[in-house]
Amino acid sequence: MSKKFEKSDRKHWLLNNKNNLRTTKVYGGCKVYSPSGHLMFLCLEKRARWYLDRTDKKTGLPLAVEIRHINPIINFLMKLLSIEPKKLIVKLKFEPKGGGSGGDKYSLGKKENKCVVTGDRNIENLTKHHITPYCYRMFMPIEYKEANSHDVVPITSEKHYEYERKADELKVILAKKYNAPVHGKISVDHKLFYALKSAHALNKHSEHMPPESIERHKNVIRAYTCQKRVTKKIIEDLANVDFKRASEIKSHGEIVVEKVVLGGRKSVQEFVEMWREHFLEHAKPKYMPKHWDAKRPASRLEIKKNESSVQAFPFC
Repeated sequence: MSKKFEKSDRKHWLLNNKNNLRTTKVYGGCKVYSPSGHLMFLCLEKRARWYLDRTDKKTGLPLAVEIRHINPIINFLMKLLSIEPKKLIVKLKFEPKGGGSGGDKYSLGKKENKCVVTGDRNIENLTKHHITPYCYRMFMPIEYKEANSHDVVPITSEKHYEYERKADELKVILAKKYNAPVHGKISVDHKLFYALKSAHALNKHSEHMPPESIERHKNVIRAYTCQKRVTKKIIEDLANVDFKRASEIKSHGEIVVEKVVLGGRKSVQEFVEMWREHFLEHAKPKYMPKHWDAKRPASRLEIKKNESSVQAFPFC
Protein backbone atom coordinates (compact mmCIF):
# COMPACT_ATOMS: atom_id res chain seq x y z
CA MET A 1 0.00 0.00 0.00
CA SER A 2 1.44 3.37 -1.01
CA LYS A 3 1.93 6.21 1.47
CA LYS A 4 -0.23 8.41 -0.76
CA PHE A 5 -3.11 5.92 -0.51
CA GLU A 6 -2.62 5.53 3.25
CA LYS A 7 -2.86 9.30 3.82
CA SER A 8 -5.90 9.59 1.56
CA ASP A 9 -7.61 6.68 3.30
CA ARG A 10 -6.82 8.13 6.75
CA LYS A 11 -8.24 11.51 5.74
CA HIS A 12 -11.43 9.89 4.40
CA TRP A 13 -11.87 7.97 7.69
CA LEU A 14 -11.26 11.07 9.82
CA LEU A 15 -13.69 13.27 7.89
CA ASN A 16 -16.46 10.73 7.32
CA ASN A 17 -16.47 8.39 10.32
CA LYS A 18 -19.63 9.16 12.31
CA ASN A 19 -17.86 8.20 15.55
CA ASN A 20 -15.70 11.32 15.15
CA LEU A 21 -18.72 13.65 15.17
CA ARG A 22 -19.20 15.71 18.34
CA THR A 23 -22.52 15.63 20.11
CA THR A 24 -21.49 17.89 23.02
CA LYS A 25 -19.87 21.28 23.26
CA VAL A 26 -16.16 21.69 23.93
CA TYR A 27 -16.64 24.65 26.30
CA GLY A 28 -19.31 24.98 28.96
CA GLY A 29 -20.67 28.18 30.47
CA CYS A 30 -22.12 26.80 33.70
CA LYS A 31 -20.71 28.56 36.78
CA VAL A 32 -19.60 26.79 39.95
CA TYR A 33 -19.11 28.93 43.08
CA SER A 34 -17.50 28.16 46.42
CA PRO A 35 -19.57 28.49 49.65
CA SER A 36 -17.98 31.91 50.22
CA GLY A 37 -19.20 33.12 46.80
CA HIS A 38 -16.01 32.96 44.75
CA LEU A 39 -16.32 31.80 41.15
CA MET A 40 -14.26 28.61 40.96
CA PHE A 41 -14.63 27.44 37.38
CA LEU A 42 -16.84 27.18 34.31
CA CYS A 43 -17.93 23.78 33.04
CA LEU A 44 -20.39 21.82 30.93
CA GLU A 45 -23.86 21.26 32.40
CA LYS A 46 -23.18 17.54 32.87
CA ARG A 47 -20.34 18.28 35.28
CA ALA A 48 -22.33 20.95 37.15
CA ARG A 49 -25.24 18.56 37.64
CA TRP A 50 -22.81 15.95 38.95
CA TYR A 51 -22.40 18.12 42.07
CA LEU A 52 -26.15 18.63 42.37
CA ASP A 53 -26.79 14.88 42.22
CA ARG A 54 -24.31 14.00 44.99
CA THR A 55 -24.84 13.99 48.75
CA ASP A 56 -22.46 13.97 51.70
CA LYS A 57 -21.93 10.37 52.86
CA LYS A 58 -21.98 11.34 56.55
CA THR A 59 -24.80 13.90 56.68
CA GLY A 60 -26.84 12.93 53.64
CA LEU A 61 -27.05 16.60 52.68
CA PRO A 62 -26.52 17.71 49.05
CA LEU A 63 -23.01 18.75 48.04
CA ALA A 64 -24.34 21.72 46.08
CA VAL A 65 -27.45 23.76 45.38
CA GLU A 66 -28.71 25.41 42.23
CA ILE A 67 -28.97 29.22 42.39
CA ARG A 68 -29.97 31.97 39.95
CA HIS A 69 -27.33 34.51 40.91
CA ILE A 70 -24.45 34.59 43.36
CA ASN A 71 -25.62 37.90 44.82
CA PRO A 72 -28.26 36.93 47.45
CA ILE A 73 -30.48 39.95 46.72
CA ILE A 74 -30.45 39.43 42.94
CA ASN A 75 -30.94 35.71 43.47
CA PHE A 76 -34.04 36.43 45.60
CA LEU A 77 -35.51 38.85 43.03
CA MET A 78 -34.89 36.47 40.11
CA LYS A 79 -36.59 33.67 42.05
CA LEU A 80 -39.49 35.98 42.96
CA LEU A 81 -39.96 37.03 39.32
CA SER A 82 -39.36 33.48 37.97
CA ILE A 83 -36.34 34.62 35.94
CA GLU A 84 -34.04 31.78 34.94
CA PRO A 85 -30.32 32.33 34.20
CA LYS A 86 -29.09 31.49 30.69
CA LYS A 87 -26.70 28.88 32.10
CA LEU A 88 -26.87 26.63 35.13
CA ILE A 89 -25.31 28.16 38.27
CA VAL A 90 -24.21 25.96 41.17
CA LYS A 91 -23.00 26.86 44.65
CA LEU A 92 -21.06 24.23 46.56
CA LYS A 93 -21.98 23.41 50.16
CA PHE A 94 -18.46 22.30 51.03
CA GLU A 95 -15.15 24.14 50.90
CA PRO A 96 -13.08 22.50 48.14
CA LYS A 97 -9.37 21.87 48.64
CA GLY A 98 -8.09 23.08 45.30
CA GLY A 99 -9.70 26.49 45.17
CA GLY A 100 -10.58 26.16 41.49
CA SER A 101 -9.47 28.76 38.96
CA GLY A 102 -10.09 31.91 40.98
CA GLY A 103 -8.26 34.88 39.46
CA ASP A 104 -7.42 33.06 36.20
CA LYS A 105 -8.82 35.24 33.41
CA TYR A 106 -8.50 32.55 30.77
CA SER A 107 -10.22 29.76 32.71
CA LEU A 108 -13.03 32.01 33.95
CA GLY A 109 -13.45 33.87 30.66
CA LYS A 110 -16.25 33.24 28.16
CA LYS A 111 -15.34 30.87 25.33
CA GLU A 112 -17.25 30.16 22.16
CA ASN A 113 -17.82 26.72 20.73
CA LYS A 114 -16.51 27.42 17.27
CA CYS A 115 -13.52 26.34 15.19
CA VAL A 116 -10.53 28.45 16.19
CA VAL A 117 -9.40 28.45 12.53
CA THR A 118 -12.57 28.97 10.47
CA GLY A 119 -15.14 30.11 13.02
CA ASP A 120 -17.48 27.20 12.13
CA ARG A 121 -20.08 26.81 14.91
CA ASN A 122 -21.58 23.49 13.78
CA ILE A 123 -20.89 21.18 16.73
CA GLU A 124 -20.91 18.07 14.53
CA ASN A 125 -18.03 19.50 12.46
CA LEU A 126 -15.82 20.12 15.50
CA THR A 127 -13.18 17.97 17.16
CA LYS A 128 -10.95 18.62 20.16
CA HIS A 129 -7.39 19.49 19.27
CA HIS A 130 -4.57 19.10 21.82
CA ILE A 131 -2.09 21.84 20.93
CA THR A 132 0.61 20.02 22.86
CA PRO A 133 -0.05 16.56 21.37
CA TYR A 134 -1.61 14.05 23.74
CA CYS A 135 1.16 11.54 22.95
CA TYR A 136 3.49 13.86 24.94
CA ARG A 137 1.10 15.35 27.49
CA MET A 138 0.05 11.91 28.78
CA PHE A 139 3.60 11.24 30.04
CA MET A 140 4.15 14.63 31.68
CA PRO A 141 4.11 15.08 35.48
CA ILE A 142 0.66 15.67 36.99
CA GLU A 143 1.22 19.43 37.40
CA TYR A 144 1.28 19.75 33.60
CA LYS A 145 -1.64 17.42 32.96
CA GLU A 146 -3.85 19.45 35.31
CA ALA A 147 -3.19 22.62 33.30
CA ASN A 148 -4.20 21.02 30.03
CA SER A 149 -7.52 22.81 29.29
CA HIS A 150 -5.75 25.92 28.00
CA ASP A 151 -4.27 23.88 25.17
CA VAL A 152 -7.41 22.02 24.08
CA VAL A 153 -9.34 23.94 21.42
CA PRO A 154 -12.22 23.17 19.03
CA ILE A 155 -11.34 22.79 15.35
CA THR A 156 -13.14 21.30 12.34
CA SER A 157 -12.17 17.77 11.28
CA GLU A 158 -10.81 19.04 7.97
CA LYS A 159 -8.59 21.73 9.50
CA HIS A 160 -7.56 19.28 12.19
CA TYR A 161 -6.36 16.83 9.55
CA GLU A 162 -4.51 19.57 7.63
CA TYR A 163 -2.65 20.73 10.71
CA GLU A 164 -1.78 17.20 11.86
CA ARG A 165 0.29 16.76 8.66
CA LYS A 166 2.46 19.68 9.81
CA ALA A 167 2.55 18.32 13.36
CA ASP A 168 3.79 14.97 12.03
CA GLU A 169 6.71 16.77 10.37
CA LEU A 170 7.70 18.33 13.69
CA LYS A 171 7.45 14.93 15.40
CA VAL A 172 9.98 13.56 12.90
CA ILE A 173 12.37 16.39 13.81
CA LEU A 174 11.87 15.65 17.53
CA ALA A 175 12.43 11.95 16.86
CA LYS A 176 15.92 12.73 15.57
CA LYS A 177 16.68 15.31 18.26
CA TYR A 178 15.77 13.03 21.17
CA ASN A 179 16.64 9.68 19.56
CA ALA A 180 12.98 8.71 19.90
CA PRO A 181 11.71 6.78 16.86
CA VAL A 182 8.20 7.85 15.84
CA HIS A 183 7.03 4.23 16.17
CA GLY A 184 8.71 3.74 19.54
CA LYS A 185 11.76 1.86 20.75
CA ILE A 186 12.27 -1.58 22.27
CA SER A 187 14.98 -1.94 24.90
CA VAL A 188 16.04 -5.46 25.87
CA ASP A 189 17.49 -6.66 29.18
CA HIS A 190 19.83 -9.22 27.63
CA LYS A 191 20.86 -10.79 30.94
CA LEU A 192 17.26 -11.46 31.87
CA PHE A 193 16.39 -12.64 28.36
CA TYR A 194 19.16 -15.27 28.27
CA ALA A 195 18.47 -16.29 31.88
CA LEU A 196 14.83 -16.97 30.97
CA LYS A 197 15.92 -18.86 27.90
CA SER A 198 18.30 -21.03 29.94
CA ALA A 199 15.69 -21.60 32.65
CA HIS A 200 13.19 -22.80 30.04
CA ALA A 201 15.80 -25.12 28.54
CA LEU A 202 16.73 -26.64 31.92
CA ASN A 203 13.11 -26.92 33.03
CA LYS A 204 12.09 -28.88 29.96
CA HIS A 205 15.18 -30.70 28.71
CA SER A 206 17.75 -31.04 31.56
CA GLU A 207 17.25 -34.82 31.75
CA HIS A 208 18.53 -35.21 28.18
CA MET A 209 21.35 -32.65 28.38
CA PRO A 210 25.05 -33.41 28.79
CA PRO A 211 26.59 -32.06 32.05
CA GLU A 212 28.55 -29.35 30.25
CA SER A 213 25.34 -27.94 28.69
CA ILE A 214 23.56 -27.92 32.06
CA GLU A 215 26.50 -26.08 33.64
CA ARG A 216 26.57 -23.57 30.79
CA HIS A 217 22.87 -22.76 31.29
CA LYS A 218 23.35 -22.50 35.06
CA ASN A 219 26.22 -20.03 34.55
CA VAL A 220 23.88 -17.84 32.49
CA ILE A 221 21.33 -17.94 35.35
CA ARG A 222 24.08 -17.18 37.93
CA ALA A 223 25.10 -14.11 35.93
CA TYR A 224 21.55 -12.73 36.24
CA THR A 225 20.58 -13.85 39.76
CA CYS A 226 24.01 -13.43 41.40
CA GLN A 227 23.34 -16.73 43.17
CA LYS A 228 26.16 -19.30 43.31
CA ARG A 229 23.75 -22.19 43.82
CA VAL A 230 21.11 -22.51 41.09
CA THR A 231 18.27 -24.43 42.73
CA LYS A 232 15.31 -26.12 41.11
CA LYS A 233 13.04 -23.39 42.53
CA ILE A 234 15.12 -20.63 40.93
CA ILE A 235 14.90 -22.42 37.59
CA GLU A 236 11.12 -22.94 37.91
CA ASP A 237 10.51 -19.34 38.99
CA LEU A 238 12.44 -17.99 36.00
CA ALA A 239 10.74 -20.46 33.66
CA ASN A 240 7.38 -19.00 34.72
CA VAL A 241 8.41 -15.42 33.88
CA ASP A 242 6.96 -14.02 30.66
CA PHE A 243 9.60 -13.19 28.06
CA LYS A 244 7.92 -9.77 27.66
CA ARG A 245 9.51 -8.73 30.94
CA ALA A 246 12.91 -8.89 29.27
CA SER A 247 11.92 -6.22 26.79
CA GLU A 248 10.50 -2.78 27.39
CA ILE A 249 8.63 -0.94 24.68
CA LYS A 250 8.59 2.83 24.99
CA SER A 251 6.57 5.10 22.74
CA HIS A 252 8.00 8.10 20.92
CA GLY A 253 6.15 10.46 23.27
CA GLU A 254 7.37 8.75 26.44
CA ILE A 255 11.02 8.88 25.33
CA VAL A 256 10.79 12.56 24.33
CA VAL A 257 9.07 13.63 27.57
CA GLU A 258 11.54 11.69 29.74
CA LYS A 259 14.38 13.71 28.22
CA VAL A 260 12.52 17.03 28.21
CA VAL A 261 11.62 16.69 31.91
CA LEU A 262 15.28 16.18 32.79
CA GLY A 263 15.80 19.84 31.89
CA GLY A 264 13.37 20.97 34.59
CA ARG A 265 10.37 23.29 34.36
CA LYS A 266 12.09 25.68 31.98
CA SER A 267 12.65 22.87 29.50
CA VAL A 268 9.03 21.69 29.72
CA GLN A 269 7.77 25.28 29.34
CA GLU A 270 9.87 25.75 26.22
CA PHE A 271 8.60 22.45 24.80
CA VAL A 272 4.94 23.44 25.35
CA GLU A 273 5.52 26.94 23.95
CA MET A 274 7.18 25.42 20.88
CA TRP A 275 3.99 23.49 20.10
CA ARG A 276 1.80 26.54 20.73
CA GLU A 277 3.87 28.66 18.36
CA HIS A 278 3.86 25.84 15.81
CA PHE A 279 0.05 25.72 15.92
CA LEU A 280 -0.23 29.49 15.51
CA GLU A 281 2.20 29.48 12.58
CA HIS A 282 0.76 26.55 10.63
CA ALA A 283 -2.95 26.42 11.55
CA LYS A 284 -3.23 30.24 11.53
CA PRO A 285 -6.19 30.36 13.97
CA LYS A 286 -8.23 33.58 13.89
CA TYR A 287 -10.63 32.79 16.71
CA MET A 288 -8.56 31.73 19.70
CA PRO A 289 -10.32 32.23 23.08
CA LYS A 290 -9.80 35.54 24.83
CA HIS A 291 -6.79 35.57 27.18
CA TRP A 292 -5.27 32.53 25.43
CA ASP A 293 -1.51 33.07 25.67
CA ALA A 294 1.34 31.14 24.06
CA LYS A 295 3.50 32.14 27.05
CA ARG A 296 1.04 30.92 29.69
CA PRO A 297 2.73 28.71 32.34
CA ALA A 298 2.52 25.03 31.42
CA SER A 299 2.61 24.00 35.09
CA ARG A 300 -0.53 24.18 37.21
CA LEU A 301 1.67 25.08 40.18
CA GLU A 302 2.95 28.16 38.37
CA ILE A 303 -0.61 29.14 37.40
CA LYS A 304 -1.72 28.84 41.03
CA LYS A 305 1.06 31.22 42.07
CA ASN A 306 -0.35 33.81 39.71
CA GLU A 307 -3.91 33.15 40.88
CA SER A 308 -3.00 33.57 44.55
CA SER A 309 -1.94 37.14 43.87
CA VAL A 310 -5.42 37.98 42.54
CA GLN A 311 -8.34 38.26 44.97
CA ALA A 312 -11.65 37.35 43.36
CA PHE A 313 -14.63 39.53 44.43
CA PRO A 314 -17.40 37.29 45.84
CA PHE A 315 -20.39 38.85 44.11
CA CYS A 316 -19.03 38.96 40.56
